[in-house]
Amino acid sequence: MELLLRPWRHYADFNGRSRRGEYWLFKLTFWGGFLLLALIGGVFGDLAGRSSGEPMGAAGIAGVALAVIYFLASIIPGWALTVRRLHDQGTSGWLILTTFIPYIGLIFVLVFGCIPGNDFENEYGPDPRLPDAESREALGELFS
Repeated sequence: MELLLRPWRHYADFNGRSRRGEYWLFKLTFWGGFLLLALIGGVFGDLAGRSSGEPMGAAGIAGVALAVIYFLASIIPGWALTVRRLHDQGTSGWLILTTFIPYIGLIFVLVFGCIPGNDFENEYGPDPRLPDAESREALGELFS
């Protein structure tokens, strides 16, 4: 549960490092939630449209609107998580800009999402797989 909630608690935090499990769990829940909301909106829209003769009813519009709101609300934490994932490998977060290149961006996300991070502390922080990395990070923020 910790890995699922951490990207939302660090909503726009582009500093530090993130684990592979956190990255892929966020991606899975992001796309799963978005597709589920869009599917529900489409089904309700189709059912309501058939009964009223309109292309899409109010329930369908609400479902699609929820999917769009969820998508927009997830963009910043997704980018921040990707930057922290790049930091875990010791690379610059600016490499996220390669995701805007068609096809190459998808390959980039898949490759860098699967490569394990550094086993040691790098310039972006301690290894997030260590059990007390989160507490050290919190103490550093407290006493800085």
